[in-house]
Amino acid sequence: MIKRYCILIKKEILSTTATLSFHIIALISPVLFLFVFTSNLKNDISFPVRINGSREFQTHVLSFTSPGGSSYFHYLDEENMITITENRNITLNNGVLTGDILLEVNSIDANITKNYRNRLTGVLSRIVSSSIPEIAITVEEIPVYSRDPPWSAFFGSSIFIFAIIFSGFLFGSFSFTEEWDNHMITLFKLSPVAPAHVILAKFLSVFIKVQISLLFYLSISAAIAKTPIPPKIIILMVTGSVLAIPPGMLVGVILKNKLVTFLVSLIASITLWAFGGGFGTAGGMAPLVQTLMSINPVSSLVKLVLHINFSGPFEPFLVFYPLILGVILFLILFERYRDLIKNTKYRGLLW
Repeated sequence: MIKRYCILIKKEILSTTATLSFHIIALISPVLFLFVFTSNLKNDISFPVRINGSREFQTHVLSFTSPGGSSYFHYLDEENMITITENRNITLNNGVLTGDILLEVNSIDANITKNYRNRLTGVLSRIVSSSIPEIAITVEEIPVYSRDPPWSAFFGSSIFIFAIIFSGFLFGSFSFTEEWDNHMITLFKLSPVAPAHVILAKFLSVFIKVQISLLFYLSISAAIAKTPIPPKIIILMVTGSVLAIPPGMLVGVILKNKLVTFLVSLIASITLWAFGGGFGTAGGMAPLVQTLMSINPVSSLVKLVLHINFSGPFEPFLVFYPLILGVILFLILFERYRDLIKNTKYRGLLW
């Protein structure tokens, strides 16, 4: 039996050459996402700004940081740069704080304008608190993580979840599209190998390919971040693969066409990732979106990777929910495949 499994797994892995271009896309697309996000978020949450004013005022602006110590502004003296100008020095006279600040925003993006305005308000609040401490309001923040992850590090971890889902979906679906192209579905009915063994061998071969693609991403991500790969990441790799591979195989059983299954895998992966916390938490979003994110198993994988990489909160549900759902999908796949083999006719093959 073990020898038969080895033959089936070898056959599945060697058949990768038939869809090599799609496998390469699945391999490099998360890496391209990683390069895009890390290059655009190299300054983390810090916004560029040009400051005109006293040295004391410039110090107040540039020293304004998040609770985790990340600067909200960094100085950049370029043309057409958003500028904060201290038209009249901020001074304290007889308990009254006066001054005149001008914020020049050369952007029509309402979100950018809001962020600069809110951050400048925060700077002025700090100035008021330091100048008139008796009226200052102290705010204590309790962070979710022991250390605030930089945005580039967060997206590097989040994209890893996309890599799991996309490769699991795509490799799983292609394990069956090849059988449709080669009329192997009919041959499987004539084969003495039970459907359960075929499904399990395909799952194991896809699992191996998914792990290889994930190790490729992890090695590049670790090299960019200059950090070691945490050993506990293997828990996430196994959990995510168990969740992603069965629905991918089910797509291949139903849709049959390579290009269609590729598009479905890509769209489904991006959608599940985006609505699973891939771009951040659901806080502030519409109630319906928050509900969808709460039941999306990918959100559990995102929280799990944040726990592994940044010591975020952990609960067993983050592992058990994707695993249980993956097993249920595997059973649905088995029933669908068994019915397919049972109802397959020989005539198409004999032609």
